[in-house]
Amino acid sequence: IKVSILSIIWLIYLSISNTPFIIPLFCAVILHEAGHLFCALLLGIKIKSIELSISGARIKTREVLSYINELLFALGGPFIGFVSFAFTFNLALSKIETPFYQNFLFPFSILSLCLSVFNLIPIDSLDGGRILKCLISLVFSLDIAEKIMRATSFLCLVSLWLLSVYMMLRMSNGVPMFVFCLIFFSKCFIFNIKNRDFASF
Repeated sequence: IKVSILSIIWLIYLSISNTPFIIPLFCAVILHEAGHLFCALLLGIKIKSIELSISGARIKTREVLSYINELLFALGGPFIGFVSFAFTFNLALSKIETPFYQNFLFPFSILSLCLSVFNLIPIDSLDGGRILKCLISLVFSLDIAEKIMRATSFLCLVSLWLLSVYMMLRMSNGVPMFVFCLIFFSKCFIFNIKNRDFASF
């Protein structure tokens, strides 16, 4: 497991800045990654390393995956998030007056859902981008799939960036999304980072 200096600084900042529901968020992220690792175990995929950076968690495999295995691997994280939401939401809602359910289980349930939905956005290096690229590659050539993914990633990032600007101007609450868009736009289009490692938030 490798952890970047920037991610450590970011975690410290979140911890000392009174970010609400930081513990449920960490638990939701850990569960999401556990979903990917569980799928790897079921599929017999050997894990080389897990890297934590400011742009998310990246799981590196020892071999290049087939499109089907990569698609199933990508679905593991969101799937376990949806399952977690399904099992915990009604329970947390029925006992919302209890401090544990109000301060941990209910936020954990909602964050698991949001994390899964967010990761399914078709942006290159996110779960959704991996899934879409695998599906396209089953029908078209890899070159065409990469071109479609770059166009899709660009449109999604620009849309999220415009939304973040709107949120900052109207509600002063779009900075995290703005930073996210800058990081991924730089990775996908400025530095043009290409690899077959599996990444997610």
